[in-house]
Amino acid sequence: MTLQFGSSGIRGKYADSITPETAFELGRILPKALGPRLALGRDPRHSGSVLRAAFLSSALEAGTDVTDCGMIPTPALAYQTRSIVADGGVMITASHNPSEYNGFKIFNSKGESLEDSTILVTDTPAKNKPKQEYMQGRVRGGEPEAYTKRLSSIPFKKKWRVVLDTGNGGTGILAPEIYRATVGNVTAMNSYPDGNFPGRGSEPTRESIAT
Repeated sequence: MTLQFGSSGIRGKYADSITPETAFELGRILPKALGPRLALGRDPRHSGSVLRAAFLSSALEAGTDVTDCGMIPTPALAYQTRSIVADGGVMITASHNPSEYNGFKIFNSKGESLEDSTILVTDTPAKNKPKQEYMQGRVRGGEPEAYTKRLSSIPFKKKWRVVLDTGNGGTGILAPEIYRATVGNVTAMNSYPDGNFPGRGSEPTRESIAT
């Protein structure tokens, strides 16, 4: 099987080109391609929890050690992947695309995204496969403490008054906390995660920000 990752990973409409079967196959294939220790995260899209469950099902069956960071900003997962010395990271997200989309962004052990890269995995046809030996992996929680601590330690020469609009995305979990630790006076808008992105569109256009 060949997996092609574009500049933004793998994306598509949920239940169309992105399905639980997609996640299940990635959970089976990526430990072979990257290694047995993976970090996992997702954004607030409602399909994310289903894709997470499907990914974990096959990854754990393959004996993978998964650090599940839960709902987390994409850059935070990249940082955590390197910080916890994982072999790779899997972020379930479609970034700025509308709520009906979802996808997967893959990171190597350095927290670098696999952009415009191909992962080749030798896959034996089902009828020729030897009897499967099942292994039991494990999943543990992983709070982004290293990421939060690193950004919160950046010094500012003066205090700013900042208005944050996190667009109901995963950034709303950490950004207000980090900014308050560094610049002090912060007003947060649309900071509660909601996969429907009700505050404004997921794409931060001039029009959506103006509303």
